[in-house]
Amino acid sequence: MRTITIVGQKNAGKTAFVTNFISWLKREGYRVGSIKYTPHAHMLDVEGKDSYRHRKAGALRAAFITPEGAAVFQESADMEKSKSFVETALQDCDILVIEGNLGLSGTKIEVFLYHTEGRKPYALTNESIQAVISNEKLTVSCPIVAANDFQTVLNLSVPQKK
Repeated sequence: MRTITIVGQKNAGKTAFVTNFISWLKREGYRVGSIKYTPHAHMLDVEGKDSYRHRKAGALRAAFITPEGAAVFQESADMEKSKSFVETALQDCDILVIEGNLGLSGTKIEVFLYHTEGRKPYALTNESIQAVISNEKLTVSCPIVAANDFQTVLNLSVPQKK
């Protein structure tokens, strides 16, 4: 599976880019998986519901299945362990698009589409940034890719280590 990690500052256009990129990949015939990282706590399960109660009783993971789909919940303070678990669930995908988490190992592509005065691209100080997606001229040491140049972004994706 090929992976591509998209990073950027808050409100830089990451999610808009990622959703457009995923749509393009789908049209091109790729099976796409995605992971969204967030530093914020989110309610992943609803307190009092059966799956929540199963986890609180000691289940390592709890899942539920509905006519619309399925979800698996796993509590873990270890982000790498959670990432590994999710990647296993997505292993039948051709490409994995990861949004967020500048701290992940490996190469990343920065989105710098919408920015406020005074913000500077991470690429100025972070050597793991392989390219910057921007429609502006920036002074960075890595390539700048237009926001609609999805083929170039795909070409920058890397095979995942087994």
